[in-house]
Amino acid sequence: HSRCCKHDGQTCFEKNKYWAACRDTCAPGVVAAADKNKDPWSCKPLGDRTPYATQCSWPGQDCLKTASCCMEGFQCIAKTLYWAECHQNVPAGWNGTVLGGPKPHLTMPPASGAVKAADQTLYCFMAILPGSPE
Repeated sequence: HSRCCKHDGQTCFEKNKYWAACRDTCAPGVVAAADKNKDPWSCKPLGDRTPYATQCSWPGQDCLKTASCCMEGFQCIAKTLYWAECHQNVPAGWNGTVLGGPKPHLTMPPASGAVKAADQTLYCFMAILPGSPE
């Protein structure tokens, strides 16, 4: 077993001493319907969950590949040809080329007049914990 998974958010879980697989979740003692081997899963995690990749960078992280920042008000600024970080202002002594700004937030257009609006408001929240597999 490599004990690591390719896909975001998955963990390598043990089924038995001979088999393990990358899964989003695992319920100990359960046999999945698609399992040819009817042994229950032990669900012992064999490695850390693969972190979710973001399409932006956090302050202090290299942003050369993403060219965008996860925080509003920050810009991806080149320090050298080989390093860039998200900052609000160009640090002294840096190259200073702005490679990109904050990742734009997704917005939804208002409902058309033909659609009756709901009586309540729905708020969606997302928490990102830099450096965490969550």
